[in-house]
Amino acid sequence: MFVIQSSLSSTLFFLSGTVVVLLGYLQISGVNPFDFINVNRPGSSLSNRTFASEYLACVYPFLLWFLYCSIKNNKRLFEIFYFFLLIIFSSYIFLLRTRAAFISVAISILIFSLMIFYHRKDKFKSNAFYVFLLVIAIFLSFLIADFSSLNKDPKRIYLTENISSIFNPGENTNRLNYWKTSLVMFSDKPILGIGTGMWFGKYPETRGLENRLNSVSVNDENVYYNSDLNPHNVYLKFLSENGIFGLLLFLLIILPILYSLLKLSIKKEQYIPYFLSLISFLVLSFFTFTEYNSCVMILVFLSLGLAVSDKYQEKKKANSLYNKIFLIIILIASFAIFLFNFYRYESEKRYISALNFKARIDYINMNIELNKIYNYIYPTDVNNMPLDYYRGVGCYELKDYNESLVLFTNAIKMAPGIAAIKNNLAAAYYQTGKVDSAKIIFSDLRNNYPNYIEPQINMLSLYTNTKNYDSARIIMHDIEEKVFRKENVKNYQIFLSIKEYLNE
Repeated sequence: MFVIQSSLSSTLFFLSGTVVVLLGYLQISGVNPFDFINVNRPGSSLSNRTFASEYLACVYPFLLWFLYCSIKNNKRLFEIFYFFLLIIFSSYIFLLRTRAAFISVAISILIFSLMIFYHRKDKFKSNAFYVFLLVIAIFLSFLIADFSSLNKDPKRIYLTENISSIFNPGENTNRLNYWKTSLVMFSDKPILGIGTGMWFGKYPETRGLENRLNSVSVNDENVYYNSDLNPHNVYLKFLSENGIFGLLLFLLIILPILYSLLKLSIKKEQYIPYFLSLISFLVLSFFTFTEYNSCVMILVFLSLGLAVSDKYQEKKKANSLYNKIFLIIILIASFAIFLFNFYRYESEKRYISALNFKARIDYINMNIELNKIYNYIYPTDVNNMPLDYYRGVGCYELKDYNESLVLFTNAIKMAPGIAAIKNNLAAAYYQTGKVDSAKIIFSDLRNNYPNYIEPQINMLSLYTNTKNYDSARIIMHDIEEKVFRKENVKNYQIFLSIKEYLNE
């Protein structure tokens, strides 16, 4: 019986990747087995096109390893099986249309090919045959993904254009803007950064023409659906949020591990897929927010664990006390992480329950649920919106304006550039009698977010109520000249009432 020279973990990751691919193919063929897969932008059982392609890119080295082992051991049946499986894997990655995954896979193939030539210098023909199979598999995968009738991302129909866009700055405007803005944030606070988790809240107000254009695009329809959540670059995220020391700490953790895996891969070829899996993570991290992909992070931590365990085994006999201390620390850390994630999961369930109450306009029960959540465990939702913002909305609707002011102030500290929070903070200032503070914020919103109409109507209401009719008429005429969808402006009826009042 043919025994693959790989660990159980390699087999498990290879099989999990196969499941992701097969379920994904069902979906893009028009079958949605679990009725939760994104049908508009084809993804997989991971429910997200980017997350699926990232995971498969990190699993890809294990498939390369299995094909290599079958050729090395002259198992023709397995060669054919893994060759066709490689085509299925590769074509599905192409169908997902995630460019970062293309780069990662290309680098994995290149490094893997070089390393097998290093390990088997006397088997040039066998190695060359392996590389030839890889080239044929990629070519056939490209044809399948580009010319098949399978569902594709409607925004990226043509694979050739998708690949060429990697090198076209015009096709990467948003990502380049995120990167430029991150460097601006770093230049403002180069030592310690702007603060962990603050990129989302700081991005809209960071200086620069690009951000001015971004703020112009904000309107009443999309103000609550901000997609600018992170810089799409893990290194720049550390650099902007945690400064040079944060980035150095990350590199000081990851680079020695990478070096250890490289040495292990040079000594024993079965470590190559783990080394390449970590390489894939580092490559993907340059273009995406890979740290949020829990499936990828499992692979990363396994690779880290392999490198650490190798050093641990060397010291195992040398220092018994060290072993016990190390084991205790690992157990405590593992328990703490489990406990934190358990309470975070419970917090997220309460958050979802709270939003259901909000949808039913039941602000009392909404805030009861939200107040059971601790900010140090679950400070923001999945869109990085502070939970104090939702608590503030609840208090405001219940006419507890003083408490809403406190909560909106807390929220604006966590996300100082978010227009929706600023608008609610200004409204709370007005309701608590701090009219001048409200005017300053409303004026800022009007100047920096000209297509966000709700705060402009709030400002119009403020001037009307304080009998500053000349300023009110200026704002009213300015709103009338704008083109916007009236049904998306929550307080548009108030505008019509004020307009009728001022025209009397």
